[in-house]
Amino acid sequence: MAFAGSSDGQSGSARAHFVLVPMMAQGHTIPMTDMARLLAEHGAQVSFITTPVNAARLEGFAAEVEAAGLAVQLVELHFPSVEFGLPDGCENLDDQGRKN
Repeated sequence: MAFAGSSDGQSGSARAHFVLVPMMAQGHTIPMTDMARLLAEHGAQVSFITTPVNAARLEGFAAEVEAAGLAVQLVELHFPSVEFGLPDGCENLDDQGRKN
């Protein structure tokens, strides 16, 4: 069985790739960063899906994994808060009443 992304079709030549999508709350995001680090320390590629506001909160984490040479990538996706009647920039459960 070959992993997705394997260039030669050999399962041993590709590493596992995990995509982590935490619920947008600090109580979910913080443990998920720990999981991302552990997976990467064991040789996996990790894509950590987040929003721009939450990515700004993760700058320290991003700097640490980069300095350690770990294969963790923050992937920022637009969160349509205004389109759904939330304040602009409300991308985390602790931001529910915040106005920008």
